Amino acid sequence: MEKSKGIDIELTEEDLRMELQRLRQEIQETRERRIEVEFATAVTRATNAALDAELAAKMTKYDVISKKTVVVRKEHDAFKNDITMRLQKIRGKCSFFNQEPNSGPEDTHPGATEEDADEEIFYMPLFVGRLKEGAKKITLPAYERTHSVGERVVPCALIYEHHKASGMLKPFEGTTFGFGHESSQKTCAYHPNQRGHTIEECVEIKAAIRNLINVGEIPYVWGGNTVLTCDQQEPNMSVTEHTLFYCYYFTPFKKTLLDIFSLLVQKGVLASIKKDDEAIDLIGIEIWKPCPYHDAIDHNIGRCLRFRYDVESLVNMGKIQVEFVPRG
Repeated sequence: MEKSKGIDIELTEEDLRMELQRLRQEIQETRERRIEVEFATAVTRATNAALDAELAAKMTKYDVISKKTVVVRKEHDAFKNDITMRLQKIRGKCSFFNQEPNSGPEDTHPGATEEDADEEIFYMPLFVGRLKEGAKKITLPAYERTHSVGERVVPCALIYEHHKASGMLKPFEGTTFGFGHESSQKTCAYHPNQRGHTIEECVEIKAAIRNLINVGEIPYVWGGNTVLTCDQQEPNMSVTEHTLFYCYYFTPFKKTLLDIFSLLVQKGVLASIKKDDEAIDLIGIEIWKPCPYHDAIDHNIGRCLRFRYDVESLVNMGKIQVEFVPRG
């Protein structure tokens, strides 16, 4: 009995030793798992901290962009209002534009333009003061001049009559280019005291019309509109506010106006102005870059009549030599 009891005690001690060993192993495994969990927890905390920092940065950027968006919208609204006011001012001063042919503008009685009589018009200098001195010149390819089928043409005489009635143009007394003795019987409505040329040949009326375009009295807008030149006579043609005023046909250069301007600056014929070319559009609003020729904000150089006129003047001065090439 005692022996059996002794065996029972020995078996119990063996079981206890095995149980103790098993417990030690489980404790070791638990410690290892704890280390793994603590490491994973540290990684998760670091990831959470990085995500929190990224979220804070994005929220800050969102606030900045929201404020910029408000500013851009206000600037855009101000720009639209400014353009609207300019167009209304132009339409107000050019009230004759929607008149029927030969009907004459309204309110042309004496004193009708007294309200605008004291308003000073600032004429821009030729080449906006950016023509460099010297003998530098460039050669540009151009297509042979052709006339579009059905193209409508308005002569200088009609332009002059409309603007004289509105008080924008008045008869001029001064010198002009002579055209020889054989033309001594020609008269010009713009120079009533001179002979030797007609108004269609008058370089000074062309310059005056160009000045009106430069100061915004005549809108310069590209599009499928009437072309006004001095080459043909159509006295019965109506003139609208959307009519393009050309004094003559422009040379059909092969290069774009922007390429021509860049080449003139590169070759040292014209001086350049430094402008920031980067424009950030935060809300999808079209932001016009200023015309690089004279820093206007309401058109680009491709729509700049002033630059086109000055390019033709450079051709006349020999600063631009034209080399005609076949089309195609």
